[in-house]
Amino acid sequence: MSPTTPNDLIKVKEAAEILGFKQRQKIDELIKEGYLKTYEVKDSKRIWLSREEVYGLPKPLPVPPPEEYFPKLKVNERWKKQPSEEDKLDSSKQ
Repeated sequence: MSPTTPNDLIKVKEAAEILGFKQRQKIDELIKEGYLKTYEVKDSKRIWLSREEVYGLPKPLPVPPPEEYFPKLKVNERWKKQPSEEDKLDSSKQ
């Protein structure tokens, strides 16, 4: 689906602001990796992006992700490192 009017197109800087980036470098990477398509506007040398495509990108998880994204895991006791005989001897010498 391609935008039909210039109102459907936005500048790279605006796309960066929408997605929460301070600079356009991440947007350039998304274009290079094929996540965003560029469009041309008559008599303009700017790179234009579809507003709909920018808003349609999946939202990344915050860094670090909130704990509710991960189930509470209990460490299986048998997988904990058991001290070897050498470790026991070294600790008894101290």
